[in-house]
Amino acid sequence: NGSAFHYRSKLLPLLLEFRSSDDSASCPGEADEAITLVREEWDGILLDAIFTEPDDQTIWFYHRFIVTWARRTIVDAGADAEVTEEFEELLYDMVDSIQELIDVEKEDNFEVNTQDRHESKGAKCKWAYLGMHLVLTTLLEFTSKEVDDTKTELCERTKECLDELMIIDPDRRERYQILESELT
Repeated sequence: NGSAFHYRSKLLPLLLEFRSSDDSASCPGEADEAITLVREEWDGILLDAIFTEPDDQTIWFYHRFIVTWARRTIVDAGADAEVTEEFEELLYDMVDSIQELIDVEKEDNFEVNTQDRHESKGAKCKWAYLGMHLVLTTLLEFTSKEVDDTKTELCERTKECLDELMIIDPDRRERYQILESELT
């Protein structure tokens, strides 16, 4: 439930502080430990939760918390390439899992007309697409500044995600259009 996830969001920074108490603040070891904590949360709690109840927004709010918290910790600590690579691997694992969820939900709703995928008509996965968008944009932030095949593919997947959100959630179409325009 929401209060449990809120409690966990308060607990994680304390756990990080406890686990890295021997090291100085904002050191690369802290970033490595943060990735370990986020991996434990993803594998141990969130993955099961999103597949059990994909429309529960509290799960996705907690997902947003752990991704942004880990990103901020890595940036603030000035993490080395190894830690950054480990975080990217975790993000790619999240992309694969969320895509699997989206595919399963699409299979369950395969008979639904494209025009009827509006959120109010029972369309699923709005939150999964929002979670996917968060992870993809975080990956884009961590990829090199040079345009390459990986960055191009991530941009395309992010645009596809936003296009789907415009169909599912037309009330926020302009927001998604602005996010899409920021990709280019």
